[in-house]
Amino acid sequence: MKQHQKTVMSVQFDEPPCAPTSENILNERTNSLRSLLKERLKKKYQDLDTAYCAPLKLHLFKRADEDVKSEKVLKGLEWPINDFLNAEDVIEYVDLFKPCPITTEDIRTVLMKGTPGIGKTTAVKKFVLDWTEGRTHQDITFVLPFNLTELSLMKPEKCSLLQLLGLFFPELTDVDALQHARVLFVLDDLSKCKLKLNFWYIKSCSDPKKELSLSALLVNLLRGDLFPKAQIWVTSSSQGADIIPSKFLQRVVEIQGLDDVDWEEYVRRLVCDCTVATRAIVHVKSSNALYSQRSLPVFCHVAATVLEELMTNACNMELPLTSSEMYTHYLLIQMRGKAEAKWMKTDAEEILNLGRLAWHTLEKGSLTVFEEDLRKNNVAPSAAAELSQRWTTLFKEEELNKGKVYHFAHQSIQSYLSALYVFVNYKTSKGNVLSCTLAERVKHLFKPAEVTDMYRRAVSKTLRSKEGQFDFFLTFLIGISAGPSYESLSCFLPDSCQRGSSENIVPYILKNIENTTSLNLIHCLDELNVPYPGCQGNVEENLTPSEWSAMAKTLLNSEDPQRTFDIKEYLNPEVAFLRLFPVIKASKVLRLCENEDQSWVLLASALRSPSNSITEIDVEDHSIRAKHIILLSEGLKSPNCKVEVLRTPHLYDDYKGDPDPLISALLSNPSHLKELNLSFSYAVSAKTVECLEKLLVDPECHLEKLVLHNNIRMSETSFKTLAEALCSSNCCVKELDLSSNYSLFDDKGVVRHLSKGLGNPRCPIIVLRLAFCSVDHTGVLALVSALSSNPSHLRELDLSYSRPGLQAFLQFCSLLEDPRFKLETLILVNIDWWKDDTPCGTTTYRRSLTDIISDACKALASALSSSNLRVLDLSINCLEDSSVELLSAGLSHSACKLEILRMARCKITEVGASTLANALRLNPSYIRELDLSYNPVEGTGFDQLNSLVGDPAIKLEKIIVDGLGEKREIEWLRQHEFPLTLDPDTASVNVKVSEGDKEAWHNYNRQQPLPENPERFKPYSLVMCREALAGRHFCQVEWFGRCATIGVAYKDISRKGHFAACSPGYNKKSWAITVSNPFPLSEALHDGVKKRLPNRSPWRVGVYLDWSAGTLSFYDITYEEAGLIHTFYAKFTAPLHLIFSMSAGIRLLPPNPSPVCCHDHDLWDMFRGTKDCKGCNGSKAG
Repeated sequence: MKQHQKTVMSVQFDEPPCAPTSENILNERTNSLRSLLKERLKKKYQDLDTAYCAPLKLHLFKRADEDVKSEKVLKGLEWPINDFLNAEDVIEYVDLFKPCPITTEDIRTVLMKGTPGIGKTTAVKKFVLDWTEGRTHQDITFVLPFNLTELSLMKPEKCSLLQLLGLFFPELTDVDALQHARVLFVLDDLSKCKLKLNFWYIKSCSDPKKELSLSALLVNLLRGDLFPKAQIWVTSSSQGADIIPSKFLQRVVEIQGLDDVDWEEYVRRLVCDCTVATRAIVHVKSSNALYSQRSLPVFCHVAATVLEELMTNACNMELPLTSSEMYTHYLLIQMRGKAEAKWMKTDAEEILNLGRLAWHTLEKGSLTVFEEDLRKNNVAPSAAAELSQRWTTLFKEEELNKGKVYHFAHQSIQSYLSALYVFVNYKTSKGNVLSCTLAERVKHLFKPAEVTDMYRRAVSKTLRSKEGQFDFFLTFLIGISAGPSYESLSCFLPDSCQRGSSENIVPYILKNIENTTSLNLIHCLDELNVPYPGCQGNVEENLTPSEWSAMAKTLLNSEDPQRTFDIKEYLNPEVAFLRLFPVIKASKVLRLCENEDQSWVLLASALRSPSNSITEIDVEDHSIRAKHIILLSEGLKSPNCKVEVLRTPHLYDDYKGDPDPLISALLSNPSHLKELNLSFSYAVSAKTVECLEKLLVDPECHLEKLVLHNNIRMSETSFKTLAEALCSSNCCVKELDLSSNYSLFDDKGVVRHLSKGLGNPRCPIIVLRLAFCSVDHTGVLALVSALSSNPSHLRELDLSYSRPGLQAFLQFCSLLEDPRFKLETLILVNIDWWKDDTPCGTTTYRRSLTDIISDACKALASALSSSNLRVLDLSINCLEDSSVELLSAGLSHSACKLEILRMARCKITEVGASTLANALRLNPSYIRELDLSYNPVEGTGFDQLNSLVGDPAIKLEKIIVDGLGEKREIEWLRQHEFPLTLDPDTASVNVKVSEGDKEAWHNYNRQQPLPENPERFKPYSLVMCREALAGRHFCQVEWFGRCATIGVAYKDISRKGHFAACSPGYNKKSWAITVSNPFPLSEALHDGVKKRLPNRSPWRVGVYLDWSAGTLSFYDITYEEAGLIHTFYAKFTAPLHLIFSMSAGIRLLPPNPSPVCCHDHDLWDMFRGTKDCKGCNGSKAG
């Protein structure tokens, strides 16, 4: 229901002004009347125990009317219809009539809605009682509560507003006092009002003394014609809330059930013993049937009563696991005071009499029992009064101004008693107890009343009910008749009563379950301990609402303490985000990818919810836009946000001149965050760094890990600011990762600024990663100088893909030998030892490089013999066997404490392996793991090394040799050549496939008019091959352009989903490598996990699959040699298809392709997708 602007009322009283009186006399008279009213109301509501009132929340209501009309009662309870509202939309009772801070309009009429039995009337009573006792709303002079059920019973056809006030509040007859006072009318339970309220045809009246029908009186009061300055509070069920047109409402709120935090607090308040309360909470969580009802305050009260009784008295009875069992135990506890047999029979009769009344009123859709209901059920008023006195927890008497009415304590109590009555009497009444019309009675007159027929009729009756009042009834009926409760209810059941079974009802429930959005039928299965099979299978299929609900319930009741929600697992992330929103709030870890605006709104709402459990958010690279950053920030700044780990790309260019919204949000709520990862942001500007500096120096900030990858526009000034913040005494950052910051390529002194911070003794950093930053010799020397000044903190340093030069590296090795330097992990992957000013003639280069590496390894070996290093990674360095021999001198030294040594792709042969084996025999006490992947180490030397594993005298536990045996000759691979063709039906709309289905290229900004096909990829630039591969197969591919992804995938990989679901390597159904130019960067991809590969850019890639062995290898075959790029190891479960993603184009090569073009091409031509070679008439792809 949408909120509308207040309609300005200009109607005034026609009453002539009172005789002049002094203001003091008027105030005195008003205060006297107020005191009398407070005494009256305090006496009326004195039975309310405010200490046990459930802590329900009020939410500003902003949902569309059509959504409300489709709500089912039970569904609304389990899925609060405002579950995605902002935390700012939760208001307190004291602010119920507080003007809106945005519009500042006065609030005259407030509608509070909620599902039946959620606590609206209790909320009204607590409000009035708090006012009478001076706790809240003392700015209101008179609070005048009316029960609309009572108004419906009034006999006079007409009365004035003053006469009505006189009937209910005799002391309030002074019109002058009412006119000058602030008055609040409370109209409780609009949905049960029998008066016809027609807001469009009832004539306007502003005279409080004019007699009107009660309908006209209420309409004029609600429209503002009568007492326009008075405020009005109306309560109603969600189904009856649309009686009042929205133009007459200034605020609509919804009273919600208990959330995940409040229900536990409420149970602890109800149970005296803290230990018993904890056990009770754990027990409720262990049962699907119980846990789904936790939002109901009455259920929490019933469960607390039953579990406290059973746990405290050490009963041998099993604890109830279903709702019907819980309510059965609750009923028996009420009867336990009269346990003698002669009384037990009388009690059972009285309970069944209550059940008859309950069923009668349930069919009418009312909780209230009127005098006419007593007459129809042959119950004398005195008998009803006695029942209310004996069964006060089930059936209550209410004294009204004009008589008495009775009502059941809650709809669930009413439904339980109704179900018990119907089951007991179904057979004896020949099924007539479920018959509403004479035709139904005649139909079942000669038909045996079987329990199966009872179930079918009850299910049909429930599904036909638009208001959903039979939902609880059906659940209890099935649980009582076919569940564990049957045995406990023997005192109620005649000998003719037939017990049901799950075989009688489960097939019928499963048949009807797909046609309803209500969870009620699934709850019925829970009562029988029968799992709902609908949520099993492929979650990427189109699910019915019930299947989504069942899936959500299954996920919510998972016992995984680190519950992770990965949106990539769902075909339609938007639907999944909305349908599984309660699961998202209850998850610890969220993994997100491409999502529309609505999902980010929901995420922000979840973070603002007090009951959310989210501690980690991981957003996939390239999956967030500027407006999404703003929405995410709205959630992060909430005091209810508990996020400790945030990994997200960060686009800042859209916020020109404004403070960074993301970091500003973190500044407003800094106490939880432990890790901040802004990788692949590309544009962390000075504004962001300024905000980041404030965050780092904030005393309340406990950030320990900061990652800033791929921030290519981060300036020297920004790094200087960052370095200064790291030296702050308040800074807690222990791990700093600045990898892949290409701004460090330029000689801007960035590393020198950073080093100044590292040299400060107050700098707490223990892990520093500068991989892919191309740190040169000046940067390394600056680091050496800084770490010499502050050698005690740093424990891990990553300088991969740096170019330190020999002299700087030698000084670094000298630092390693300093006993004060506590570095334990050193990563030096793919180091460029060559200095920029060295001649690059081929012979000189090779000879000089060998000498440089030898000198570097000698220095490193010397450092190993005296340093604190535990982990050393020298992968992708051209070490060869000679360098391994030099390093072994340090490894064999008794003072070497190295535990893990990685030398993948270092051109080490069996000779080097033998050297390592000898070194480990000389110093057997430390090395535990050795990585020699992608080295040709096969032979006797490797056998010697491998024999050390398992030797009790040597600590070596693991040798990693990925790629061993995968090195193949190109001729051998081509023996397994398999002809492939591209499938045009799978090609994205911007990918054109050639006539022979051997080539494909990307048409930028042009989409082909292709027919709809379920096989076609929705994301751009994708195409798959027709042929399925399930043996030993080899194929050759040539690509061109900026980049390409080459891989294999199962046939059922998603076609229409988001980027990650469809793209090769980003999901569980595909494996791939990426290659690019002119920057030769390549990665291996599977399930979204990226592994950086050595810098190479093969124009031709060979793919070899050994399906049964579970290996998938990619080779560089550009120059007629098979250089292994990477090998995947997996247990394949279905045939695989080649799949490609391209920036320009790809071509499937024949078994013996012509050699690659030997002419001197400009790499930028290939980058732009140039296909033709002027020298050889185009041997490139495309």
